[in-house]
Amino acid sequence: DAPIGRDPVVRVRMAVVAAGRASRTDVHRLGALGSSPQGRFSAFSCTLHSGRTHQIRVHLSSFGLPLVADTLYGGKLALGLQRQGLHATELRLAHPISGAALAFSCPPPADFAAAWAQVLGG
Repeated sequence: DAPIGRDPVVRVRMAVVAAGRASRTDVHRLGALGSSPQGRFSAFSCTLHSGRTHQIRVHLSSFGLPLVADTLYGGKLALGLQRQGLHATELRLAHPISGAALAFSCPPPADFAAAWAQVLGG
């Protein structure tokens, strides 16, 4: 739980700020690559309970855990990724009119799957 609002210093970023909007992300570490020529890495599963702009990126970065290749929030290019190390495997929401439960899933693209395998060892 950490409120998110516009970063007062770098206006293109969001940040954890006292006057921000309430936001909650459950984060579970799935595995780690303790040491590699590129550094140390962990793989996380995140569940959002709110929908703030850049929520996962902001929350993880605020704990000193920026996403791989997320240069806006302090991440460095690594593990072969040239884009943010973030992928939404599943999205669930209520239909805005009927309220019916909707669920969408998408396997990770090849570059993300390769990076993930490096961290999780498989």
